[in-house]
Amino acid sequence: MFRSFLRAVLFATLLLGTLIGCAATQRIPRPSNHPGDLAYTTTDGDHQEIFMLNLDTQKTLNLINKPSDNIWPSWSPDGSQLAFTSSRANNLDVYILEIKTETLRNLTQQNTTDDGWPDWSPDGKQIVFASNRTEHYDIYVMDTNGQNQRNLTNTPSDEGTPVWSTDGKKIAFSTNRNGNWEIFWMNADGSNPVNLTNHGANDNLPSFSPDGTKLAFVSDRDKTTEIYVLELASGKLTNLTNNPALDEYPAWSPDGTKIAFASDRGGKRNLYSMNADGSTVIPLTDDVFDNWKPVWRP
Repeated sequence: MFRSFLRAVLFATLLLGTLIGCAATQRIPRPSNHPGDLAYTTTDGDHQEIFMLNLDTQKTLNLINKPSDNIWPSWSPDGSQLAFTSSRANNLDVYILEIKTETLRNLTQQNTTDDGWPDWSPDGKQIVFASNRTEHYDIYVMDTNGQNQRNLTNTPSDEGTPVWSTDGKKIAFSTNRNGNWEIFWMNADGSNPVNLTNHGANDNLPSFSPDGTKLAFVSDRDKTTEIYVLELASGKLTNLTNNPALDEYPAWSPDGTKIAFASDRGGKRNLYSMNADGSTVIPLTDDVFDNWKPVWRP
């Protein structure tokens, strides 16, 4: 179902969930310190959909509801729009959904190549994404109307999972330019790429803390897939999950006190929350669906 984009730029074990049939959704009561909305990707029958979970009411809403693969949600800084990737035009394109009006726009409109993993700039004026419109996957940026699309990396390796830093000056991304998957960051214009992880293991799925001082990411350096946090100033690295299960897709809460993530520690891949130091893990969903890529609404 997912096209070559997934296989090329991400860990196959991180991104390819098992498709399963529909069943009744169960929700777990949450404490009062988990407010707000969480968008995420879920298996819905034979395709992928993007749902929104209200952590106050525990109600869910299918935001896309289209018989195609709709994946990788990213909120606009003001929370009024959702960028995501969809296969509704057969290839993968980047779309924007205006939540209030339900207006949908295809930003990339590529007929033969795949574009995906969008992330908004902090000022809301640009979107960074990955594309295989060359012979490999590079990091591109465009205006939020789809104009001025330009290649920032243009290397013979594969790059993916781009995210903006909180101040908009940097873009972190995953790349296999050194053989294994590493996390680099570069200036927002594509200059001065620097290896942040520099380890022989596979590191992927970067996520900046709201204050810009830390970077959460996923690594298999301890032989299992764990979520780590890197303090950017000191280089201090902390394993937050330290669990034999597959833990992935870290997403910081807007106030920086919590991290949502996906894990199969309960048998199925569901969403969890933990404090920013890794303590107090709380389940957010308890579905027979495969839930992944959570992102908190600003």
